[in-house]
Amino acid sequence: MTSSAPFSVAVALVVYGQSDATIARMLDQLESLECKPLPVYLVANEPERSLRHFGSRATVLEPLSNLGFCGGVNLAARAADQSAHSHLLLVNLDVELLAGDLIARLAQVFSIRPDCAFASPGIVFWPDTSLVWYRGGRIMRPIWTARHPGIGRPWPAKAQ
Repeated sequence: MTSSAPFSVAVALVVYGQSDATIARMLDQLESLECKPLPVYLVANEPERSLRHFGSRATVLEPLSNLGFCGGVNLAARAADQSAHSHLLLVNLDVELLAGDLIARLAQVFSIRPDCAFASPGIVFWPDTSLVWYRGGRIMRPIWTARHPGIGRPWPAKAQ
């Protein structure tokens, strides 16, 4: 995806084993966001299962074989890039609640830091949303280990 394009967000959802109800719940959440990401790419990573019945709500991509999670994301990323979207939001289908201003907050990060290639929202534990599960990370070189500060700490009220 190119950073010179205006800010436009596509979404990648990789499906493997999730129920239709879970998929529909996530599509409902995405459709309720203040800034609606379009299109939503629904990758059917189970070749024997059709997701075409979601075609009115998402662009269904049906590879001939299970590409694995990363392969499914790459398929959606290629589709988003060909459609000239500047950004791709990867959402796991096990997310329980998306903040209504999610897209606006991520857009702000890229506006402030145009050299930024990747941004992630803060993630809290569920159902106790008072504790941080993930809030950024740092790669420590030269051994390339990841550090994720804040795990298990209280989620700051101002970050809500």
